Amino acid sequence: SAREIARMGFDGIGIGGSFSKEDMKSALVAAVSELPEELPRHFLGIGEPGDILEGIANGMDLFDCVAATRIGRHGSIYTKKGIIHLRNGQFANDFSPLDPETLVPGTEAFTRAYASHLVRAGEMTGSIICSMHNIGFILNLVAGARQAILDGRFDEYRADFVRRYYRS
Repeated sequence: SAREIARMGFDGIGIGGSFSKEDMKSALVAAVSELPEELPRHFLGIGEPGDILEGIANGMDLFDCVAATRIGRHGSIYTKKGIIHLRNGQFANDFSPLDPETLVPGTEAFTRAYASHLVRAGEMTGSIICSMHNIGFILNLVAGARQAILDGRFDEYRADFVRRYYRS
């Protein structure tokens, strides 16, 4: 399929739609090897931070997904140490930043306690703050990946992120 699509003269190529975690890497490897290097490659529906880095490692250029805003609407945020769920009562008195390691412009002044209060009270502003933070988190993640590629240390960047984000 990738070989045929590449021959059709499109300005870029979209890959995806629906992948299981188990199938994603093998599908990427099979498809990307058939695509011209000069065409932008868009990984459709991929938004989990580790999956974005997997896509980058396998030649993908662009990503889109509702995950960042979907989990934000429900009061969950990405942090360098994994997803946290601000609806949980443990954050009611946590006056630390949303993610002390990833300050997102527009959300940097909000604490976990404040966002937790808003989300638990059903205030739309809480969902907006969480969604804005998550989008900024993803933008910071890919900016870091871009710089790591330029510095020749992407594999290290990715391994460090995955180790911390998915820690047991």
